[in-house]
Amino acid sequence: MIALLLLAGLIMVEGTPSFNGTSGAVWGGADVVEYWSLNSGDSGAFGSQQYNRSYGGYTFYFKNFINADLFEAAPDSYIPAWGGFDAWSFVYENHWRADLMGPPCNPTDSWFIYNQSLYCALTPYLRDLFLNRVNHSIVPGNDKWIGYYGSLNQGPINNACFQTNVAQCNAGNVTFQNRNSTIE
Repeated sequence: MIALLLLAGLIMVEGTPSFNGTSGAVWGGADVVEYWSLNSGDSGAFGSQQYNRSYGGYTFYFKNFINADLFEAAPDSYIPAWGGFDAWSFVYENHWRADLMGPPCNPTDSWFIYNQSLYCALTPYLRDLFLNRVNHSIVPGNDKWIGYYGSLNQGPINNACFQTNVAQCNAGNVTFQNRNSTIE
C-alpha cells in the first residue's frame, strides 16, 4: 500500500513531493530555488523539512542550506508567480477570484520559467498552451493578480492544490491565507 501511495505522489518522503495538501509546504515541498538551476523539461526539484524557511505565513522546503539561504536573502525573487497556481487556469478561467483561489498545478513536470519568473501549470499540455500564448497572457494575469491582492508580491501561495485533488480545489474546499512579507 505504501508503495502505491509513493508512486501516486501522495505521501512525503524526503526528496519526493507531497501532493495531498496536508504538509503545508509550498508546492508540496518543491525547492523553489532549485528550479532556477534546472533545464526546461527536467523534473521539479523537491526539498526536505530539514532545510525549511517560513515566509509570509508559508513554509518552504529546500534541498540544502545554500538554497534556503538564497531564498531567505530574496524570497520574492523565488516565489512562483501568481502564487504558484496553474497559470493557464488563473488567466483564462473565470471560476477563480480573490476569495476563491486554487487552480491546481503540478510542480513536478508542468513548471516553467519565463521572463525571470517561475510559473506552474496543471499539466504539460496546459503549460505548453500557456507558453504558446505567453505574450498575450502575462499582462492580463499580472493585472488580474494585482486587482485581487494589490501587488504581485501579495496574495496566497499554493501549498494545497495539486493534480491529486483537482476536484476539491475546483469546488473551493481549500482555503489559503494572504501572505505577509516577513521572514519568520
